[in-house]
Amino acid sequence: MTGEVRVTTLSDAAGTGPATLTGQEGAKVRGMANTSASLLGASSLNISSLTDLATGYIQWSMTSAFVDRYYTIAGIPRSVSTPGANFTTIRNSDTPTASSVKTQNYSWDGNTVDCPETGLAAFGDLA
Repeated sequence: MTGEVRVTTLSDAAGTGPATLTGQEGAKVRGMANTSASLLGASSLNISSLTDLATGYIQWSMTSAFVDRYYTIAGIPRSVSTPGANFTTIRNSDTPTASSVKTQNYSWDGNTVDCPETGLAAFGDLA
């Protein structure tokens, strides 16, 4: 099948809401933060605020909460000094809530590190 589809708005059959994603899911939270926990760019989704808690340690607060604390989170940092040597995780002591999650950036040697960009995406059902 070949062809092209161009639309300005894609909505449900009644034209009153978004189209249903059958068998697929889009991110419910998306954003990129800098070292001082400020949002970068204009394309964040469902992030009400960021808080700089310590070196590489960011709290992401959502505008619309998830139904519970069991949602999937993906994060990735970017480092200028050691590209590819850093990772983002949720510390064992930080249980996510339905409306926020704390992430920590670490360097390859296990030390906490600020990264010029830390991306986060979260998937799950919103309340």
